[in-house]
Amino acid sequence: KSGSLRVAAVNEPRFEKEGLLIEGASTNLATYSEEPNRWSFLGVTKVENTDKSLTITSTSPGYPRLNLVASSTINLEAGDAMTATYWLKPEGAPIIHLTIDVAGGLATLRATVDRATLAVSKFPAGASIGATAVTAKMECGLIKIVMTLNVTAAATFGGSFVGPVAAGG
Repeated sequence: KSGSLRVAAVNEPRFEKEGLLIEGASTNLATYSEEPNRWSFLGVTKVENTDKSLTITSTSPGYPRLNLVASSTINLEAGDAMTATYWLKPEGAPIIHLTIDVAGGLATLRATVDRATLAVSKFPAGASIGATAVTAKMECGLIKIVMTLNVTAAATFGGSFVGPVAAGG
């Protein structure tokens, strides 16, 4: 409600502009999601900032990426959803590329977000892909992107969430 990002303790009520925030239970499936120094990087340089954020820049003309690997293999039932939330600074590469991939392509959600307009394009694919959603909005001075992928059949998630990388500096 204050307009700045802050961390809430476990079981501490959280408030947004509209009032009390009530969310269902969830589990963070990405190993070391809060320890960026342990992430896997390909084709990038990284600088860890004093506020624990990272500055990541592409060093290759190919498809640079960073991976947040799932903590363990996750068995998904038909109708289950995977959600990834990304917080990004508004400056950087004009287009942000994101991916969630389940079971080697059985259900894949790729999305692009335009940093300037927050326009979203999504590209769902795979035999087990269900409903998908991608939203982007400014919140607390940062871009918040939420991607959700539902599966229509039982699947195994043991892959990674592929996050955004700034192109060419």
